[in-house]
Amino acid sequence: METDAPNGRLLLLAALGAAAVMALLIAARLGGLSALLTVGETVPVRGLIEQELPDVTIHAEKGHDGQYFYAIARDPLASGDAPDLFTFPAYRYTRIGFPLLAGGFGTFSPEATVLGMFLLTLTGFGLTVVATYRLAWREHLPSWTAAVAAASLPALLSVRFLVADSLALGLGLLGVLWFLEGRDRAALVALAFAALTKEVYLLLPLGMALSIAQAGWAAGDSRRRALKYAFIPAIPLAMWSVFLLTRIGVGDSPRALSWPFVGIVESIARWDQAPGREVAFAILALAVLIIAITAVVLKKDRIMAWLIMPWVGLMLVSSDEVWAFGNNALRVAAPLWTLGVLGLGAYFARTSRKNLPV
Repeated sequence: METDAPNGRLLLLAALGAAAVMALLIAARLGGLSALLTVGETVPVRGLIEQELPDVTIHAEKGHDGQYFYAIARDPLASGDAPDLFTFPAYRYTRIGFPLLAGGFGTFSPEATVLGMFLLTLTGFGLTVVATYRLAWREHLPSWTAAVAAASLPALLSVRFLVADSLALGLGLLGVLWFLEGRDRAALVALAFAALTKEVYLLLPLGMALSIAQAGWAAGDSRRRALKYAFIPAIPLAMWSVFLLTRIGVGDSPRALSWPFVGIVESIARWDQAPGREVAFAILALAVLIIAITAVVLKKDRIMAWLIMPWVGLMLVSSDEVWAFGNNALRVAAPLWTLGVLGLGAYFARTSRKNLPV
């Protein structure tokens, strides 16, 4: 059964409701909404957060990235002490889109900032669901395919940990949708803000530019369109990066990349020392990677291939520091979850239609 044109408002409300219930149940069990920040007991930023949120729950060891996004949201221009309170400050401040909005450009109170982070991750998840259903409708896919593609566990993990991934994914998928619909201005804006939210989402407009160039580089209009997608989404991020150079300097970055397959192999060797949940997430990330590659091979869709393969490349060169923590690997694979399932669903839907009796 093919999907009808989805009701965006209804889908958004349903997605927000389901994700909110999940996150609020976890928050209630852990001690309140601020517990979703997952503040670590051994990190320097703990002092700042405990001072502003005295009832915050403290977690074992290093915690999670939500604590850093909170600190950035409280000091988005890096004019205070926040950059000195965590490792890789220049790298973390690059992803400014999410904390800038969540903290009201640094004007919200501590409690309002946590609430803003929660609502913004929910909004990102809702955008992911709506964009996914619209993409599925364009391909005339069965409803179950759209549902699996939209039920993005990476986006839900973003809501759980109050991090930027769901917003970046939702904006990125909106950019994909509008690109396919020929709404270039809207697509470029969405993709630019996705890149400001998480810089690796520049891979999406890069894939779009390459698909346009392959289809017709000789034509002047196609060449100009390809160049727009290759460069315009990167401009706001480049300007912000120059500003950070004047505030923080270059700084170090985490060891996120390695030779192809090395990170995957080395992380598998460490699975016996990792929590079972993280191993399960890593295995799921590998499954998503395989599904995405399979979708490209089977569907033979040029645009889908150019959208997916740069992310496949990123996953293959991600280091063991990424793969050893399965939730990190799964969040890196977020676009592959959606695009891979949609691509695979489109192949099987087309095959089923060919096999119908006439």
